[in-house]
Amino acid sequence: MSENELHIDTFRYTGIVNEIKNTAASCNLSARPLESVKAWNNTDVGKKMKPILESVYATEELYKKQSAEALPAALFELRDSILATDKAVADSVKVDNNKNGE
Repeated sequence: MSENELHIDTFRYTGIVNEIKNTAASCNLSARPLESVKAWNNTDVGKKMKPILESVYATEELYKKQSAEALPAALFELRDSILATDKAVADSVKVDNNKNGE
């Protein structure tokens, strides 16, 4: 395949994007590690890890929303743009049916 060619199987592409969307939407962090954060305060590493872990949990919903909604929407828009461009190019091609080439 030439580097100027793009081939897309829209059925498979749509399936992959939907799988990303569904998998990301179902991901949830367990709150269990946060239950033992108080015990971590007695260790140096715990004191450093506590704010990091709390930050991860604070941003979990944002990451999930981005990966389950924004990313799939952008990928579907990309697919639709490729299809629209392909259709526009195909519609603009003029075929001369004159067999004599005149």
